[in-house]
Amino acid sequence: MESIIKGRDTKMSKKKAIKVLTTAAVAASAFVAANPASAAPASDAQTLVKKAKDAGTVLKWAISVEGSADFKTRPYAQYNAAKDAYAKAVAAVNKLSGAEKTKLLTDLEQNVNVHIKRTMAYIDAITAGEKINATKAVLQGKIDANVIDSTTTTAYHNLSKEIRKQAILLDRVYGQTTRDGIRDQFKKTAEALRDSVASAVTVEMALTAAEKALDNKDDIAAAKHLEDAAYNLSNVKSTVLKGKLTERLAAADAKLTPAVTSVSSINGKQLVVKFNKPVSKATVLNDKALHSNITVSRIDADAVDPKALTATLSADGKTLTITATDYFKGRYTVATSEEVKTSTGVKLTKHASVVVVDDKTAPRFISASAVAKESTKDLTVVFDEPVQSTGVIAYVNGEAATVETGSDLNTLTVKSSASIKAGTKVEVSLLNVKDAAGNLTNPNPLVTTVTVVADTVNPVVSSIAVVGEGKVNVTFSKEVTNNDALKEAVSLLDPNGVKVGPFTFVKVQSNGKTVEYTAPDFTFGPNNTFTGTLLVQNTVTDTLGNKMVDKYSSSVTFSKDTVAPVAQKAEYKDGKLSVTFSEDVAEVLLGAKSGLKIINKNTGAEIEVSGSVAVDKDNSNVFVLTQNISAGSYELRLPAAQVKDISKAGNKNAAVILDFTVAAASTSDKNAPKFTYAASTTNLDITFKTVVGAPDSEQVFAYTVQDDSGIDVATVRNLNNYTLNGKALPAGSYITTDYDSSNVKAALTVKIYVPSSKIDKTNNESILVVSGVKDASGNVANPQVSEKISVYDGVAPEVKSAVISSGDKSVLVVDFTEEVVNFDKADDVVLTVNGKEITASVAKQETGTDKGKYYVTGTGITDFTAQSTVTLKLAKEEAGAVADKQGNLAVFGKTITIK
Repeated sequence: MESIIKGRDTKMSKKKAIKVLTTAAVAASAFVAANPASAAPASDAQTLVKKAKDAGTVLKWAISVEGSADFKTRPYAQYNAAKDAYAKAVAAVNKLSGAEKTKLLTDLEQNVNVHIKRTMAYIDAITAGEKINATKAVLQGKIDANVIDSTTTTAYHNLSKEIRKQAILLDRVYGQTTRDGIRDQFKKTAEALRDSVASAVTVEMALTAAEKALDNKDDIAAAKHLEDAAYNLSNVKSTVLKGKLTERLAAADAKLTPAVTSVSSINGKQLVVKFNKPVSKATVLNDKALHSNITVSRIDADAVDPKALTATLSADGKTLTITATDYFKGRYTVATSEEVKTSTGVKLTKHASVVVVDDKTAPRFISASAVAKESTKDLTVVFDEPVQSTGVIAYVNGEAATVETGSDLNTLTVKSSASIKAGTKVEVSLLNVKDAAGNLTNPNPLVTTVTVVADTVNPVVSSIAVVGEGKVNVTFSKEVTNNDALKEAVSLLDPNGVKVGPFTFVKVQSNGKTVEYTAPDFTFGPNNTFTGTLLVQNTVTDTLGNKMVDKYSSSVTFSKDTVAPVAQKAEYKDGKLSVTFSEDVAEVLLGAKSGLKIINKNTGAEIEVSGSVAVDKDNSNVFVLTQNISAGSYELRLPAAQVKDISKAGNKNAAVILDFTVAAASTSDKNAPKFTYAASTTNLDITFKTVVGAPDSEQVFAYTVQDDSGIDVATVRNLNNYTLNGKALPAGSYITTDYDSSNVKAALTVKIYVPSSKIDKTNNESILVVSGVKDASGNVANPQVSEKISVYDGVAPEVKSAVISSGDKSVLVVDFTEEVVNFDKADDVVLTVNGKEITASVAKQETGTDKGKYYVTGTGITDFTAQSTVTLKLAKEEAGAVADKQGNLAVFGKTITIK
């Protein structure tokens, strides 16, 4: 029965199928009859479109990280298959017409061609990434080999350039995830490598610039580059590279002649003198006052008298800040004598320069703050320059308050009438705050808010440092109160815990945290050391009253000083013989001085030692014998055991013989040389030639100086005694005089010859400063500042660059070292292409990115890049030749190879 049913169903299905097919056939016949030409093409087109879309889908996943993209493999097979299928499908669809054609073309564009375009971008990105990797490998090789020189710098910049260039192609990759992946693989890794040596390359570039400046005898520029190198050296990550750069920095620094690099005003109250080497504090400061080795003199009668001058020296010893009691306004000469020395004792070159001070800048508010344990009345307001407390009207929350100068000149302390609790916010109003020159703050009044910060943190001991054989520096975590508790807080225990005694308080250092103490007497062990325990009582408080919670103890070891002081040199000046030792000395034991001998090396005569002997108050490693000694060459014989160092043992010196010279004694003549001044001024009168057009090969400046005892001509002819616009005279300068030995009292005419080729800019307000000029008696004249004089550009202009234009290959872009005139004719240039001279035309660009440059074209040349060789040189015309604005003719005949 079941088989009969199945058979019947099968027969029925076949009938049904035949019926369907028949109906379809009829319909098809009807369709063909109605559209006999289009039925087959439409069917073919649809089939090809489907194949193309399938190929597009395959391609889509080949360039996606969600698919098979690995940023290495270029999917050329899938790309070509999709491209071929797309082309066939488009060709078939283009045979159709109407809505069906539009629909299928849109389908192909959105689902196939878009993936083809994205694949092209993906493949281009891989190529771009490989170029980045190739450039990166060069820099990586330098790093791996620990090489840091110009080749490393070049590799660094090449990589930076390649990253910028190829990043555009990386950014075109479709899909955020895929795009980020390809950026990470190529750009990000390259940037990480580049950045790892950025500081090292910065230092290398600064050192290269410094070395070049040293070769050109430009110590000022060299010092600036070395300062930049030193500043960035701490950021170098590789210890090996840092070590190499440190050695190179030291070698370059050693070549610098110790000198002043700049003098400037930073506001109306302060001048800054910068040195290229650390200087000895004792030679620039006399306690807190400015040392007489440095002078600040008013040039103009109406310049403000700054009154007494104080000074501070930076921690690195290279920056001296001079502060006026009053203020500076006008022109001043700042001069340093040769007695200013480096920290190693080398004398600096004498220096004099002019500083013009006219402070018109208002003081700028920096911050306002207040800190308290529980409450306070004191609020601190900080500005960017020194300000005056006098005349300031202050309010705190509308209540009148008082104002006084704070911890430094840039700070004001505002004292409220009532205590302010920690955590409270108050409004502070300050009216008439002004700097030393009288500039008021803007706005005026200045209104700000301050929240009193609660500080309940107890101070602790941060570190202990043993200094010498019997001193310690105890550093606390916070600024501490200088009171009896602090002075009596530290004691020493022996190895058995028995108290040796209290340390003696010396002082609190300027940071407010470090306190100096001297240890009590103790006995060194057989190995010349003493190890004990330093104990700090918990009575020490910070400046807010927070007290130490726990006592502090630490093991300390003192080592006995067994090294004797060594006498290193003897110098005589101004009636004093100074003997410098290798370390600080505490006592001179010469007594009646019978053991100290001074012998004239020329006569053999012994000089009686009768003057007083003492340790120099400014330099504790120097003892001074005050006694007049006549001119001549001498030897000092210092017996052994006459000078003690500051150690507990009082190590005494060994016998030594030192040579010294006493210059010719000054006569009764105390008058310095006299200069001729410009009419109605105190400015040095300078004779110079006014120039129209190109200057002569040398520019000459003349002045006169006179002294009844005669002029020390050597000091007049010393080039180091002159500065032009704050810089040393250019290399090649020289000086002549009309000195007449038969009439030394006559005024001496001095002529200074400066090579025009070393002056690159015309300046009609130049200043010449003359310093260090002496008369025959040794009297030194004050620095002399000239009236305004003119110096003229004498540097010949030349072609700086000539390149093929990136925007128009038929154009050469020519640039000069400075602005020129008369470069406007075909005869001004010789243009050679493939060895053949070609007629050129010249046009100056007045606008655009090439403004000021010149476009040169050649007859018949449409593409310079297609030529084998291209050269260019300037040609000299008989009239109207190429020159700069001053009239200096250009450098002619120098061939520039462009290609």
